[in-house]
Amino acid sequence: MLDYEIAPATMTEHKSMKDIATMSKEEVLKFINSFDTIISDCDGVLWVFGNPIAGSPATINKLMSLGKKVLLMTNNAIISVQQYVKICRVLGMAIPEEDIFTPATAIARFLEAQDLARTGGEVFVLGSAALKAHLQQRGLRCSDTSVAVLPEELGVLTAELNKLSTDVRAVCVDTDINLSYLNLMKAARHLRDPECLFVVGATDANIPITEKDVYIGPGYFVSVLQDHTGRVPTVVGKPSRFLADSIVQERGLDPARTLFIGDSLLQDISLGRTAGFQTLLVLSGCSRLAEVQADTRPDYYISSLSALLPLLPGN
Repeated sequence: MLDYEIAPATMTEHKSMKDIATMSKEEVLKFINSFDTIISDCDGVLWVFGNPIAGSPATINKLMSLGKKVLLMTNNAIISVQQYVKICRVLGMAIPEEDIFTPATAIARFLEAQDLARTGGEVFVLGSAALKAHLQQRGLRCSDTSVAVLPEELGVLTAELNKLSTDVRAVCVDTDINLSYLNLMKAARHLRDPECLFVVGATDANIPITEKDVYIGPGYFVSVLQDHTGRVPTVVGKPSRFLADSIVQERGLDPARTLFIGDSLLQDISLGRTAGFQTLLVLSGCSRLAEVQADTRPDYYISSLSALLPLLPGN
């Protein structure tokens, strides 16, 4: 059960973490001057349960006005990058498409690195329509995963499985609201081929929708395929370093002068630490200070991104 209540903590309990709200103006200025680029999570940082967190967009805009480059990174590929641009625009943030990174962009980058588009191999996708559309826009061919209601007969299922495309070179798994047993079996059949890539975006076991409602995440279906096939997937979504490293290389970032902002200790702070970024935990989302472990300890924390706004230079 996820608990979204912010647990109180003292600086004595977390000596190695700095509470920005208690820092002096000089310390805050030193902190702001210590990074050039911000990579921020979305849900739990900019909005929560679909509702904007008051003051967070204004904080992002203020940081950009101070010369900071802001990139967004989310583990949610159910909606498209273009939809994220629109959401940001509605909230008053001008974040261009090329500065938003999702499991769809991570999977596409990975498959492009394998030269899959040039060789013409198909991708079997257990994921959203937005993920499939993104891969197709990047020149990758996606297998047809549409499924009609089948008679509940073993012979019919076997006949369908015998129709598998022989061109599939990769199986990609992410959140799939329309997941079917047939497509799960097809994915498993494709993965019998040791040359077929097994690529995963998000690995979240649970997807929090509201404080009381948590949905099943793609991590469970990845586990089913892994257990059934014995294959170990390549994970390219958070907390894997793949996407972070590709962004660092593409943008020429200095990890030590990059700040990663997130609300999840396991997904965000863990990734930020392994990538060599500075890390800021905001307590407006899913993680609490009481849950901090040695390998998920952020450099800084604050109650919410909006609480940072009055502390910034010029305010």
